[in-house]
Amino acid sequence: MKYYFIYSAGGGAGDWNGVKRIWNDCMPIAIKSNILLKFGDVFLNHAAPTTPCRPRRWNDITNLREWLYEATADEYTLNEANILLDSGSAKLVNFIAHNNPQISNDDLIVEFDNILNRYQIIEKYIDIIATSNINGAVTFDIPNPFKIRSQNGNARLNILTQTDRQRLIELSANYSNRIYHVLNNSSERLYTIINGEWSLDEVNIFLSLLDYRPRNFAIGGVSSADESTFIECINTLAQAQLNYEHIHFLGCGGLKKVAILRNTVFDNERTSVDCSTPINRSIDGNVSGTAQSCYYSYQNQELIRIKPETRNRILQLHAAVENPLFDLNEMTNIIDTVLRHQNHQSNEETYNGRAKLLIHNTDVYKRFANN
Repeated sequence: MKYYFIYSAGGGAGDWNGVKRIWNDCMPIAIKSNILLKFGDVFLNHAAPTTPCRPRRWNDITNLREWLYEATADEYTLNEANILLDSGSAKLVNFIAHNNPQISNDDLIVEFDNILNRYQIIEKYIDIIATSNINGAVTFDIPNPFKIRSQNGNARLNILTQTDRQRLIELSANYSNRIYHVLNNSSERLYTIINGEWSLDEVNIFLSLLDYRPRNFAIGGVSSADESTFIECINTLAQAQLNYEHIHFLGCGGLKKVAILRNTVFDNERTSVDCSTPINRSIDGNVSGTAQSCYYSYQNQELIRIKPETRNRILQLHAAVENPLFDLNEMTNIIDTVLRHQNHQSNEETYNGRAKLLIHNTDVYKRFANN
């Protein structure tokens, strides 16, 4: 199955500046051929006190493919990369909850819909699809359960009631229909989003509210699901007998879920995933060494924390790999650079090393997904 690299997932400016610096020298076509961008990451705030939109970007950026090219200076991303655009609507949920920590689920849904309409966010999304030569675009939904990243003490709001879920289904169908009609009744590029937590009846209700027959689907709400819940999601989707040309699992999660997907009724040639785990584990380490970045092994996808005491084992494992993305000398330099970063010696070079580790870990994940 295809793996989509999430550009600008997690981390801070230092990490992504490192990715930009080493992109042309180190990013293989096998990874950059499929890129997932999130509209919310580019255009929306999640913890600002005033507006949900980032004014300068909102007004100045009209083409996300060109925006990516300006960041990477890579002709391939400009002309050939397959780009899937996700709404990134969790940013808006975070913005609302950050500024209204005690808001009820019902009021959050109302405010989400009000902001979407007041700021013409769907209209901007459609404009970006049209002007950016986007290969595929995920329709809008309101993520459930709501994930809150702000520092107000709520890791997550309560699971919604049945009434709330019905309203979310109706709104998701409404957003999908609006995008479909403005795109000249074309569903070729649309990935209609289905929440992985929905029951079979809820999936069927959602499909009945659409003004079109979806050709592609995106499955959301599965990133934090445990294995049994993920299997339940797969079984529900199988029972729904979706007639699809392509199905994409957003934020698929760990490699165990990829293994589950490979052994389901879904055609691997028409299935794809994205995942921020190989990215986030690469940049977990902090400068004081109280948190460490991780190395993914090609042999069994083991995740190993990079510490002075694990250095030699990691390099021994890497030495035994046939055709790694980075040879042993390069990986030795990467590991040593990461160790320096985690020992109060962070600088541009150490951020470059973390960026290369990020690409290595992504390559391990991608190869596993592709097998």
